[in-house]
Amino acid sequence: MPGAPATSKSMILLAFIAIYVVGGTLFLAIAEGIKTVPPFILEALRFSFPGIALLVYCGLSGEAIFVPEIGRYFVLGTVVLTISHGLIYWAEQYISSGFSAILASTVPVWLIVMDNREWRNHFRNKFMLTGVALGLIGVFFLLGHQSVRPSIAAGNLKNFAPVAVILSGICYAGGSLYNKNNPVKGSIHLKVGWQLTGATVSSIPLIYFSGEFDQFHFRTVSHQSWFAVFYLGVAGSLVAFFAYNWLLTIVPAPVVGTYAYVNPVIALVLGWQFAGEQVSFYQVGGMVIILVSAFLVNFPDKLKFKHES
Repeated sequence: MPGAPATSKSMILLAFIAIYVVGGTLFLAIAEGIKTVPPFILEALRFSFPGIALLVYCGLSGEAIFVPEIGRYFVLGTVVLTISHGLIYWAEQYISSGFSAILASTVPVWLIVMDNREWRNHFRNKFMLTGVALGLIGVFFLLGHQSVRPSIAAGNLKNFAPVAVILSGICYAGGSLYNKNNPVKGSIHLKVGWQLTGATVSSIPLIYFSGEFDQFHFRTVSHQSWFAVFYLGVAGSLVAFFAYNWLLTIVPAPVVGTYAYVNPVIALVLGWQFAGEQVSFYQVGGMVIILVSAFLVNFPDKLKFKHES
């Protein structure tokens, strides 16, 4: 990162630490939260207070809150947060947090596949082609050796849960690319604040139609689940998601997507150590295949940073 001010280097480093390390802990927090909070209610709670906090901050800072781009922020929040995160929240009822994190680590592959503006360059690069192929092989390998939670393994939903996490990654990659390729005016606080608020609002229909209101009571929520809600809101939204969006403004999207190298390893270890989740040979093998694919699609000649003047 030559030529960047020291403060910018420090901020970039801290932002990457946030999406690498903090991001890896969120899968276990989700698993803990959904024990006593239904998945879509959990995500609505998680997005609500950080979204409101960021908008209040913008207002107190003198920035106009109600801007013409609100509709776009709501759509982004729905795709990148409500749908993408909601699929993971729902899926972790049936699969382990570590397995979920491994499947979610395919995001760098989807960023390459969906970035049609760069197809001419991407698909003339043998490393990227190999990486995409390996990523798909890793996905099919894992789908052929699913890891479901034994207590609720009955029924067809367990078979769809891994697919839901893959769809989550596709939604996240698509929304991220659209956000990066179609920049609009406004501070990062305002953009993230409205995305989080939009995600909160768009979670309500999912809560209603899934019947979660009928089975949820605040008095039955455990202290551990409340801590998970708080952690997901602060560490997940105010720290990791904010850092992710900020990095997208100065760093190529595939480089930002390298967080997927670290997240599954952290999630797998945490799930094994603190939640008693079993780690199988197939999980480790699938993770290695996918992480190698993620490295290949971001081979060193592509790891170039952009800096704001």
